[in-house]
Amino acid sequence: MDKNFDPSRSTNEAYCRAHLLLAGSYGSLKDYTTHDGSEASKISENAGIVLVYVDSPILDVADFLDTPGFGNSGSDDDANAKNSIRIVDAMIYISTVDGFMKNEDVANISGLLKEVPPVEGQPFSNLFIVATKSHTVPKNELNSIIQKASARTYKTLRSALDNRYIGYEKSSESNEETSVNRITSMDIEDQFRARFFTFSVESVSLSVDFENTLSDFLCDTQPDCSKMQYEATLKAAKETLTGDSLKWISALERTRDDIENVRAEAARMKADLPTRLQSFRDKETKGSGLIDSYKATGRIKVQEIYSTVTAVDAIEKLIERSFNDKKEAQKLAVTMVQSELVERVEVSIKKSSRDFSQQVDEMLKDFAYELNLSLGVDSGSRLFNIQAVFAGALGGVGALGALAAWSAIAAAGSNLGGYILVAQVAGWLGISSLVGGSGTVMAAVSALGGPITIAIAGAVLAGFAVASLFGPSWQRRLAKAIEKALRNANVESRLVQESDNYWDQTKTAFCAAMQKTAKNYEEKVKEKEKEAFSTSPEQIKNLIDQAKESLGFFKSMPLGWAKT
Repeated sequence: MDKNFDPSRSTNEAYCRAHLLLAGSYGSLKDYTTHDGSEASKISENAGIVLVYVDSPILDVADFLDTPGFGNSGSDDDANAKNSIRIVDAMIYISTVDGFMKNEDVANISGLLKEVPPVEGQPFSNLFIVATKSHTVPKNELNSIIQKASARTYKTLRSALDNRYIGYEKSSESNEETSVNRITSMDIEDQFRARFFTFSVESVSLSVDFENTLSDFLCDTQPDCSKMQYEATLKAAKETLTGDSLKWISALERTRDDIENVRAEAARMKADLPTRLQSFRDKETKGSGLIDSYKATGRIKVQEIYSTVTAVDAIEKLIERSFNDKKEAQKLAVTMVQSELVERVEVSIKKSSRDFSQQVDEMLKDFAYELNLSLGVDSGSRLFNIQAVFAGALGGVGALGALAAWSAIAAAGSNLGGYILVAQVAGWLGISSLVGGSGTVMAAVSALGGPITIAIAGAVLAGFAVASLFGPSWQRRLAKAIEKALRNANVESRLVQESDNYWDQTKTAFCAAMQKTAKNYEEKVKEKEKEAFSTSPEQIKNLIDQAKESLGFFKSMPLGWAKT
């Protein structure tokens, strides 16, 4: 398939044929997926993904995405692997038992973890870290290898793993990030250790634990998670669509019974339209300015965090606290420092995103009141639901940035939860006219504070070298070497650029969504004018009948998970 192919649409035959480059047998995989310089491999440069169909029962419950490995110099494999994992629900990271979870693997994991959203209540259940070719070492050594690898990985990525397990909320008193649950790091490390497995095609006994745990996840944990999301989506959609149908019926009945006043309102709304559209442009300008402010503040915060974390004294203290062994410190300290650095930057971005989302929420509420006054809110007219329209408009925007925070808060149960989730269901039912858009923003909710570790890991590790750690102040010399490696890799400027990109994406999404919302408002005004002046009593009666049928459908919509 070409590079524009979307794996999530792999069951759409017409879509697959449109993006097809080559069809062949399993033998074609060897010819077209290797970097050997052959003509076949040159053709594969235009390919984005290989779609393979296998007759296997496990594929009834899951699709498997096999990404390229990391560290293939001169290829696009690193970028392809990182981009591919963004669409998955679980991750299986494999590393050969010989050199299992070496420093490069730990650095890769630190970034990939952020691409796989944690399962609610079981944040590590969708992570599988597997030592392949386990039959090549004595069985009595395997447990030690796994134990040391998990301990080493946890120690290096402790902040990121603790944050993933515990979760964070904003403290109203201190305005700081505080842990939701009081769980010790030992508990978290034990949970993380349970996600390490052995595997070998040569030995069933070495593979059975991994296969059984994966089977449990695919057959029980993930379906249960999907069931909860499915039922929450339908419940929110049912409530919102039922309410919209009632408003629609009320507006139509008023058109039937009070046509003169409805026509007067429609005429006033048409005359007022230029003023309202200017209000949309004003709000877009105001929002853009707000985003520019967050972008500028974000740059300053990133620079402050970088200065604090990468100061030689700070790195030295981190090394003294974490390592007794010089060799282990030399291998892992640089990854620990950059993981700590990235984690703090992302926590800062998430906090700013929540602050921004609250301001967007307030702006939409205030603007909704303004718009509804022009639509005759006091006389029972059907209201323009700007929150729902804005949410639906976001569904068509690829880059959300901080607006993912607005979506996440809304989907988590605030007063906008129904508006966010109903956009999904509206697409299924083909009734986008009721809610102002059929797009979904749910896939972007997990994008808060996008992962940036992998973007800098390779450059830092490649430039890191320590000639000698002999002597009593080896921690200091190591700290200086790490600070130099980070500086030479331009990590500060890379982090600043990531922050800038994040807010640029936010601005793109906000402006596009606001413009689409304004267009929808204009269409609603025209719709009201047509309804008032060009729709016959018989047509109004038919519309009321249709609206009542829709209302009956939504009221009777089942919420339970279908049993098979």
